[in-house]
Amino acid sequence: MKFLKWLIIGYCFILVILYFIQDLVIFQANPLPEAYQFNFDQPFVEKNYTAPDGTEINTLFFPTSQKSKGLVFNNHGNRRNLSRWGHSAKQFTSLGYDVFFYDYRGFGKTKGKPSEENIFSDSAFLYGEMKKKYSEDSIIIYGRSLGSGVATKLAAEHNPKMLIIESAYYNMAEVGKMHLPIFPYDLLIKYPFRTDTRIDKVKCEVKLIHGTEDKLIPVESSYMLAKKMGKSPEDVLTLLPGGHRGLYRLDQYQKKWKEWLAPELLP
Repeated sequence: MKFLKWLIIGYCFILVILYFIQDLVIFQANPLPEAYQFNFDQPFVEKNYTAPDGTEINTLFFPTSQKSKGLVFNNHGNRRNLSRWGHSAKQFTSLGYDVFFYDYRGFGKTKGKPSEENIFSDSAFLYGEMKKKYSEDSIIIYGRSLGSGVATKLAAEHNPKMLIIESAYYNMAEVGKMHLPIFPYDLLIKYPFRTDTRIDKVKCEVKLIHGTEDKLIPVESSYMLAKKMGKSPEDVLTLLPGGHRGLYRLDQYQKKWKEWLAPELLP
């Protein structure tokens, strides 16, 4: 009985820890000083947009050197900031698309503290700003890792040309269950990011990319999302040999982006 008592106490202690550290796990913000100068090997425009509540959101815009086909609206992962993510711009501009990046609150030069609510509201606000410049049938919404749920919510509430999500989660509670199923994540998670309840409401074409060896967000998440859409995984899911990071280095990855955004560049 004494052992059982300590086991229960230990279990409850772990629950408390899991509850209070989730902000640090989900939002691994890396701030930058306001005077920081971005440095990229292609032209870009840095601009701050003022959210309805007055928060300044730092953004980067990279124009393609070609005749623009439209815009890729980029929702990045849960680590680093635009000083890192901006280096991926060429992946999109080389295919004839302009690309727009923004930092979540607490990331880079964007002030404040990140939460599911303000990430969703900021992304919707910025998407509305981009709709003033681009017709929706020329906008590709892209989200990676944490940004996959943000991108899916945007696509479910708007009418973009396409939704592309990489290393996507079904929802945050499900990710926890895949790692340590003994804890009640549905009760613990403050930021559920319910991609599963939104993806079947997306009206545009949807493409998923996932590494088969992803240890952080297992590939089963993308299979579950495909099922939620009522689609065969073979029709919507591209599987690549790799983990959670670095898929862009694969030739198969770049070929898929050409297939979706610039098929005329394929041999």
